[in-house]
Amino acid sequence: MHEEMIHDKQINPMLYANWIPPALWDHGVQLEQHIDVVMHLLFLGVVRTTLEMVQEWSKRRGKNAAFIRYLEGTLESLQVLDIDWYRCMVNKSGKFGVWVLENYVGASRLLTWLYSCIDTIAPDLSFEEPTIQQNKWTRRQNSTWLSIRGLTTSGMAQEVSERVKHYQNQPQGPPEILPPPGGTVQIITATSQNLKATIAQIMAASVTDKTIHDVDHHVKRFLTTFHKFDH
Repeated sequence: MHEEMIHDKQINPMLYANWIPPALWDHGVQLEQHIDVVMHLLFLGVVRTTLEMVQEWSKRRGKNAAFIRYLEGTLESLQVLDIDWYRCMVNKSGKFGVWVLENYVGASRLLTWLYSCIDTIAPDLSFEEPTIQQNKWTRRQNSTWLSIRGLTTSGMAQEVSERVKHYQNQPQGPPEILPPPGGTVQIITATSQNLKATIAQIMAASVTDKTIHDVDHHVKRFLTTFHKFDH
């Protein structure tokens, strides 16, 4: 378009005799240096990033396929309702590349509901050590004991049992239990809840001193949980 205008100016110079170029073309600041409007920052920025990070979290849990099936079914159930304020798109591939602004706006309204069953799809692995002797543990008990410490669980039942015994009898004691991969389910839940609450405050119909204070408070709460999620 810019080249066409230059060409037209060469052919019809009188049309551009009194034309003043837009200030944006000549003030020394690049277009990419301008901060996006709040709608883009929130929904195409923060909301999209959070959704993608939860998707990545499910991969680290080894539950990505189950998580995609859950999202697909959930989004389809909403799509059938044809709600004006929730224009969702079925997420068959597990990616959000085809989503546009209105899709993220709709998703932000139902974040807590969308992730309400995440603890059943990709629960935190827990293990209460049996009171019976270790050589009488089941293979599943031995495998879980190893898994929560990031140790290999492959092999026959006897081999797995011997591996547990080996680590339990180490002079320095057994290896420490590792934190859940990608963070706990509680962090995911808290992050989605705080993001939804933050957006609700920012999108308030009117602005007062109390609104500004509440936005600041909710942003800090969201960033606190997001920081834990991001690490």
